[in-house]
Amino acid sequence: MLFRSPFKVLLAMKQAKKLIEEFKPDILLTAGGFVAFPVARACAKANIPVFIHHKIYMYFIILHIYFKLCEI
Repeated sequence: MLFRSPFKVLLAMKQAKKLIEEFKPDILLTAGGFVAFPVARACAKANIPVFIHHKIYMYFIILHIYFKLCEI
């Protein structure tokens, strides 16, 4: 199960890229978390601004990665 996780994330990023090309968003507003990461990464690669609203600010690894993708 854990072995397949990186491949699922890569597949999710590919699917997100396809949806982003189809939908053409101006910005991405996300609540963060592991589930939204593939979409945020695909938006960042497409030069679409990424904004995070995280109610509970705790230093998680995923937030550290998100901060590199986001507009501050």
